[in-house]
Amino acid sequence: MSFGTSLEMQRAWVNFFGVCTHFPQVPDPSNWRVVLPNASKEVIDAHPPLKKKNICPHAAHLQLLKEQVVSIEGDAPFDADYMLDLKGVTLQITNSTMAAPVKDYTGCSPRLSQWLSGVGPGPAVTAADPKSAACYFDFSGGHLRGTKVDKACVLLLTTTTLGNPQLRITPFLGGKSTLVTLRNPKVEGGLRLPVCINVMNHPTVASQDPNHFLLHYLAADGFPPGDVDPAVIGCETNPSIASGFLELVNAESAGCSNATHPHS
Repeated sequence: MSFGTSLEMQRAWVNFFGVCTHFPQVPDPSNWRVVLPNASKEVIDAHPPLKKKNICPHAAHLQLLKEQVVSIEGDAPFDADYMLDLKGVTLQITNSTMAAPVKDYTGCSPRLSQWLSGVGPGPAVTAADPKSAACYFDFSGGHLRGTKVDKACVLLLTTTTLGNPQLRITPFLGGKSTLVTLRNPKVEGGLRLPVCINVMNHPTVASQDPNHFLLHYLAADGFPPGDVDPAVIGCETNPSIASGFLELVNAESAGCSNATHPHS
């Protein structure tokens, strides 16, 4: 299918695993920003509500599928498995055809306000500082849905592109961006299958600790005064979209669910 051009309409799935905090209408009303907080040991130790819980450090990564990578233009240091450490970058699909607003079906995901009334975005959400945020993923259109994988609530963005999906990686602190072109070689029923982009913020060692959920508040303007139990709310398994997710690594607990800030 095309819009009067030789370019093929394609689809992309973006899977958000682990501590990925969703902020609708940030930094402007037309944008949806997913923040992966910097949850290194140094950051955790600097925040008493986290340090006293002895929370495991997390690390942020981008994972692509080798067979779907057409080209990489730029110097982003992917490893042989097309995994990239995220240490202060913005990710964006540059040729999405889906206009604002995002179709939001994430009511099943835990909300930051469930444990901290009146919570708002903190400096990490807009400062573009690697000391506070490992990654932003920005988009203005698409369908966002949730499902349960193992015990975690995971969100999936579906978008369409004109031509091969192109993912741009831009460092917070300036310098050359990297453009990754993707294409799923598999076609079923005359339709090309979506490319799969995995954005992850996982514990560095496997853990069932529900307190991992507190790491979301690194992107907020405060921490809850008491304990949280993210297991009390969450997405049910949705077989219609579960095929979009790869097996989770070190994220078996509800504590490694996605979370969403309420609309302002």
